[in-house]
Amino acid sequence: MWKLAPLALYVLAGPSCIGPFGGCTLIGCGPIASVDIPDLTDESQLSGATIELCIEQRCVTGVVPAAPDMVGSGQYQPLSGDFLADVIVWRTESGVRVVVELSHADALENGDVYSATISANGTTLTAHTWTARYERTYPNGRGCDDGCVQATLTAQ
Repeated sequence: MWKLAPLALYVLAGPSCIGPFGGCTLIGCGPIASVDIPDLTDESQLSGATIELCIEQRCVTGVVPAAPDMVGSGQYQPLSGDFLADVIVWRTESGVRVVVELSHADALENGDVYSATISANGTTLTAHTWTARYERTYPNGRGCDDGCVQATLTAQ
């Protein structure tokens, strides 16, 4: 009986992908970065607005969508350009919240500078910059896949 104990311990706690329930989990990666754009809580400002998000010299652009009617819901709009990102306008109790989610980009490096500008009718409504620090996480276990990249953004 006791000779089986080390084997049982290996099966339960062995390589990071093997556990009591079998192989790797299938937890997906969330966005690399979620950029909250401050200063825009009045949806009337966003009518006809466009957004540009850049990481260093690579940029995506698009139209800021109209806010949904129901509090707690969001309206997504894909951005086009050098990487994959969406702009989301969330309805809040006090107005709206604008967020850009970066889903995929190549050649990310610690110290990357992110910049976001929202404009309407030729006027800049808001512009912000952040510095990124990236960390790789392994929600499925280190031996299961390449893991996920998550950014922490610090306002400049």
